Amino acid sequence: MSLTEGIEVISYRFEPHITIAYGLDDSCISNISSLLNEFLKESRFELSIHKLNTFRNENDILVIPVYDHNENIVKLNRIVETGFNIQSSFDFSPHITIAVLPMSTGYVFVNQDIDIFDYGIPDINIGVFKYQDSNRNKINL
Repeated sequence: MSLTEGIEVISYRFEPHITIAYGLDDSCISNISSLLNEFLKESRFELSIHKLNTFRNENDILVIPVYDHNENIVKLNRIVETGFNIQSSFDFSPHITIAVLPMSTGYVFVNQDIDIFDYGIPDINIGVFKYQDSNRNKINL
């Protein structure tokens, strides 16, 4: 049985990732790469995940909250937002997006256990940093 069986899914997210910041200009890709390399020389991520949850905007966003035990993802978010003068309209909350659902349908998934291996995430502490440009192309950093 599919996790979302019986619910009309607007879209799935097939490339699991944790977004560090929104609103970067394409011209800053080399600076972002340097910043990440410097940060990773001194920092390691200690992450875990547990149960499903949702965010609400015009739809319900089905997510896996990421617990940032040593707060390095939050720290990296602050460094990027400060260094590139990004003004965010929401509090940063590390998560992995699974699907976009119609408004008021996501509540049935809240607090359900999730097996991350079903989503191609063998170890959330190991990954590749990518930049998504204005044309939605993903570039490895």
